[in-house]
Amino acid sequence: ESFQSSFIHFYSCHMYSNQSILVMDYNSSGTLQDVLNMYLSHNKKMDESLIIFYTIEILTILIQLHRIQFLHCDIKPDNFLIRNTSSDSTLVDWNNWTPNYRNESGWDSQGLTLIDFNRTIDLRLYPANTGFKGDAAVENFACREMTNDKPWKEQADAYGLAGIVHCLLFGKYMDIVLDYRTKRWKPKEAWQRWSPNPNSGR
Repeated sequence: ESFQSSFIHFYSCHMYSNQSILVMDYNSSGTLQDVLNMYLSHNKKMDESLIIFYTIEILTILIQLHRIQFLHCDIKPDNFLIRNTSSDSTLVDWNNWTPNYRNESGWDSQGLTLIDFNRTIDLRLYPANTGFKGDAAVENFACREMTNDKPWKEQADAYGLAGIVHCLLFGKYMDIVLDYRTKRWKPKEAWQRWSPNPNSGR
Protein backbone atom coordinates (compact mmCIF):
# COMPACT_ATOMS: atom_id res chain seq x y z
CA GLU A 1 0.00 0.00 0.00
CA SER A 2 2.84 2.40 0.79
CA PHE A 3 4.07 2.10 -2.80
CA GLN A 4 0.75 2.79 -4.52
CA SER A 5 1.71 6.38 -5.32
CA SER A 6 4.74 5.06 -7.23
CA PHE A 7 2.47 3.48 -9.85
CA ILE A 8 -0.15 5.21 -11.96
CA HIS A 9 -3.73 4.50 -10.88
CA PHE A 10 -6.29 3.65 -13.58
CA TYR A 11 -9.96 4.37 -12.95
CA SER A 12 -11.22 2.57 -16.03
CA CYS A 13 -10.16 1.12 -19.38
CA HIS A 14 -12.23 1.38 -22.56
CA MET A 15 -11.29 -1.02 -25.37
CA TYR A 16 -12.27 -0.47 -29.01
CA SER A 17 -11.39 -2.21 -32.27
CA ASN A 18 -8.73 0.35 -33.21
CA GLN A 19 -7.81 2.05 -29.93
CA SER A 20 -8.04 1.95 -26.16
CA ILE A 21 -8.54 4.71 -23.57
CA LEU A 22 -7.27 4.70 -20.00
CA VAL A 23 -8.85 7.09 -17.50
CA MET A 24 -6.42 8.32 -14.82
CA ASP A 25 -5.56 11.38 -12.74
CA TYR A 26 -4.01 14.36 -14.51
CA ASN A 27 -0.49 15.17 -13.40
CA SER A 28 0.54 18.79 -13.86
CA SER A 29 4.17 18.35 -12.78
CA GLY A 30 5.30 16.69 -16.01
CA THR A 31 7.78 13.88 -16.46
CA LEU A 32 11.39 13.29 -15.52
CA GLN A 33 12.24 14.05 -19.16
CA ASP A 34 10.54 17.45 -18.81
CA VAL A 35 12.66 18.20 -15.75
CA LEU A 36 15.83 17.17 -17.57
CA ASN A 37 14.91 19.30 -20.58
CA MET A 38 14.30 22.29 -18.31
CA TYR A 39 17.76 21.98 -16.77
CA LEU A 40 19.34 21.67 -20.20
CA SER A 41 17.43 24.69 -21.50
CA HIS A 42 18.91 26.72 -18.62
CA ASN A 43 22.38 25.32 -19.34
CA LYS A 44 22.45 23.74 -15.89
CA LYS A 45 23.10 20.27 -14.53
CA MET A 46 20.93 18.56 -12.00
CA ASP A 47 22.34 18.46 -8.47
CA GLU A 48 23.92 15.06 -7.84
CA SER A 49 22.00 14.73 -4.58
CA LEU A 50 18.75 15.02 -6.53
CA ILE A 51 20.01 12.49 -9.08
CA ILE A 52 20.73 10.07 -6.23
CA PHE A 53 17.21 10.63 -4.87
CA TYR A 54 15.58 9.93 -8.24
CA THR A 55 17.82 6.90 -8.75
CA ILE A 56 16.72 5.45 -5.42
CA GLU A 57 13.10 6.14 -6.38
CA ILE A 58 13.46 4.23 -9.67
CA LEU A 59 15.32 1.35 -7.99
CA THR A 60 12.59 1.07 -5.37
CA ILE A 61 9.87 1.05 -8.02
CA LEU A 62 11.65 -1.61 -10.09
CA ILE A 63 12.27 -3.81 -7.04
CA GLN A 64 8.57 -3.71 -6.21
CA LEU A 65 7.57 -4.33 -9.82
CA HIS A 66 9.92 -7.30 -10.21
CA ARG A 67 8.86 -8.67 -6.83
CA ILE A 68 5.34 -9.14 -8.17
CA GLN A 69 6.76 -10.72 -11.35
CA PHE A 70 6.34 -7.91 -13.87
CA LEU A 71 8.86 -6.50 -16.34
CA HIS A 72 8.14 -2.96 -17.53
CA CYS A 73 10.41 -3.13 -20.62
CA ASP A 74 10.15 0.61 -21.36
CA ILE A 75 12.12 2.32 -18.60
CA LYS A 76 13.02 5.84 -19.73
CA PRO A 77 12.62 9.41 -18.40
CA ASP A 78 9.37 9.97 -20.33
CA ASN A 79 7.66 7.22 -18.35
CA PHE A 80 8.19 8.66 -14.88
CA LEU A 81 5.83 11.39 -13.71
CA ILE A 82 7.13 13.84 -11.13
CA ARG A 83 5.34 13.44 -7.79
CA ASN A 84 6.00 16.85 -6.28
CA THR A 85 3.85 19.13 -4.12
CA SER A 86 6.10 22.11 -4.84
CA SER A 87 4.68 24.80 -7.11
CA ASP A 88 7.93 24.61 -9.11
CA SER A 89 8.41 21.04 -10.37
CA THR A 90 11.30 21.83 -12.67
CA LEU A 91 14.37 23.51 -11.22
CA VAL A 92 14.13 22.12 -7.71
CA ASP A 93 16.10 24.06 -5.09
CA TRP A 94 17.64 21.15 -3.19
CA ASN A 95 18.73 23.39 -0.30
CA ASN A 96 15.10 24.22 0.51
CA TRP A 97 14.07 20.58 0.83
CA THR A 98 13.63 19.18 4.32
CA PRO A 99 14.72 15.67 5.35
CA ASN A 100 11.62 15.43 7.56
CA TYR A 101 10.00 12.42 5.88
CA ARG A 102 6.47 13.11 7.10
CA ASN A 103 6.50 16.84 6.47
CA GLU A 104 4.23 17.84 3.58
CA SER A 105 7.20 19.47 1.85
CA GLY A 106 9.58 16.63 2.70
CA TRP A 107 10.56 13.29 1.20
CA ASP A 108 7.16 11.65 1.59
CA SER A 109 5.54 14.08 -0.85
CA GLN A 110 8.33 13.93 -3.45
CA GLY A 111 9.21 11.19 -5.88
CA LEU A 112 8.28 9.51 -9.14
CA THR A 113 5.28 7.63 -10.51
CA LEU A 114 5.77 4.95 -13.19
CA ILE A 115 3.44 5.03 -16.21
CA ASP A 116 3.02 3.42 -19.67
CA PHE A 117 2.63 -0.34 -19.25
CA ASN A 118 1.90 -1.20 -22.88
CA ARG A 119 5.13 -3.27 -23.20
CA THR A 120 4.92 -4.83 -19.74
CA ILE A 121 5.42 -8.60 -19.43
CA ASP A 122 3.58 -10.63 -16.76
CA LEU A 123 6.15 -13.29 -15.85
CA ARG A 124 3.49 -15.34 -14.06
CA LEU A 125 2.24 -16.42 -17.48
CA TYR A 126 5.58 -18.08 -18.35
CA PRO A 127 7.79 -20.84 -16.91
CA ALA A 128 10.24 -19.61 -14.25
CA ASN A 129 13.38 -19.69 -16.42
CA THR A 130 11.85 -18.09 -19.51
CA GLY A 131 13.96 -15.56 -21.38
CA PHE A 132 12.76 -13.23 -24.13
CA LYS A 133 14.22 -12.27 -27.48
CA GLY A 134 13.52 -9.34 -29.72
CA ASP A 135 13.66 -5.56 -29.59
CA ALA A 136 11.02 -3.90 -27.42
CA ALA A 137 11.34 -0.79 -29.63
CA VAL A 138 12.82 1.25 -26.79
CA GLU A 139 14.97 3.70 -28.74
CA ASN A 140 18.17 4.75 -26.92
CA PHE A 141 17.27 2.57 -23.92
CA ALA A 142 17.49 -0.94 -25.39
CA CYS A 143 19.80 -3.30 -23.51
CA ARG A 144 22.73 -4.99 -25.22
CA GLU A 145 20.89 -8.31 -25.28
CA MET A 146 18.06 -6.76 -27.30
CA THR A 147 20.33 -5.15 -29.86
CA ASN A 148 22.28 -8.41 -30.29
CA ASP A 149 19.23 -10.71 -30.48
CA LYS A 150 20.15 -12.53 -27.27
CA PRO A 151 17.78 -13.65 -24.50
CA TRP A 152 16.94 -10.98 -21.94
CA LYS A 153 14.79 -10.62 -18.88
CA GLU A 154 15.45 -8.13 -16.06
CA GLN A 155 18.27 -6.67 -18.18
CA ALA A 156 15.65 -4.63 -20.07
CA ASP A 157 14.66 -2.63 -16.98
CA ALA A 158 18.17 -2.52 -15.51
CA TYR A 159 19.62 -1.00 -18.67
CA GLY A 160 16.79 1.52 -18.76
CA LEU A 161 17.69 2.60 -15.23
CA ALA A 162 21.36 2.98 -16.16
CA GLY A 163 20.36 5.00 -19.22
CA ILE A 164 18.24 7.36 -17.13
CA VAL A 165 21.02 7.96 -14.60
CA HIS A 166 23.42 8.68 -17.48
CA CYS A 167 20.98 11.23 -18.93
CA LEU A 168 20.63 12.96 -15.57
CA LEU A 169 24.39 13.07 -14.99
CA PHE A 170 25.58 14.00 -18.48
CA GLY A 171 22.50 15.39 -20.23
CA LYS A 172 22.82 12.91 -23.10
CA TYR A 173 21.87 9.35 -24.02
CA MET A 174 24.21 6.56 -22.95
CA ASP A 175 26.44 4.95 -25.55
CA ILE A 176 28.35 1.84 -24.54
CA VAL A 177 31.68 0.47 -25.79
CA LEU A 178 33.52 -2.79 -25.21
CA ASP A 179 36.41 -2.56 -22.77
CA TYR A 180 38.96 -4.84 -24.43
CA ARG A 181 40.90 -5.16 -21.19
CA THR A 182 38.01 -6.47 -19.08
CA LYS A 183 35.86 -7.76 -21.97
CA ARG A 184 32.93 -5.93 -20.44
CA TRP A 185 30.67 -3.24 -21.87
CA LYS A 186 30.89 0.18 -20.27
CA PRO A 187 29.54 3.71 -20.88
CA LYS A 188 31.48 5.59 -23.52
CA GLU A 189 31.32 8.78 -21.45
CA ALA A 190 34.21 8.99 -18.98
CA TRP A 191 33.22 8.92 -15.32
CA GLN A 192 34.98 11.40 -13.06
CA ARG A 193 35.97 10.31 -9.57
CA TRP A 194 34.92 13.73 -8.35
CA SER A 195 33.33 16.82 -9.83
CA PRO A 196 32.72 20.37 -8.63
CA ASN A 197 29.22 21.72 -8.30
CA PRO A 198 28.48 22.77 -11.93
CA ASN A 199 26.15 25.54 -10.77
CA SER A 200 28.38 27.04 -8.08
CA GLY A 201 30.92 28.71 -10.38
CA ARG A 202 33.78 26.88 -8.66
